[in-house]
Amino acid sequence: MRVVLFGLLPVLLLQATQAMAKAENQPCYFPDGSLVGDFPCFPEQDVSMCCWANHTCMDNGMCRFPDNEMPGQMRYIRGSCTDKQCRYPPRP
Repeated sequence: MRVVLFGLLPVLLLQATQAMAKAENQPCYFPDGSLVGDFPCFPEQDVSMCCWANHTCMDNGMCRFPDNEMPGQMRYIRGSCTDKQCRYPPRP
């Protein structure tokens, strides 16, 4: 049993590393297709909305400003997306 587990360990580590690399390497785009420096909110998904690093990703596709950075009444903005046409959630 130990031989099987130790044999699987490198495979599992490789898969975990590849998943993390995919998440870190997913670029984010504005709806016009231009690249932006945002971060994927759900990197485990094939297509994810993106927000600025200090914003909160909401499950409705919006990004929430931190309380100390809210410009006037604006608290939420539409983020960017890992899909170049910015279709989030993905549509068939």
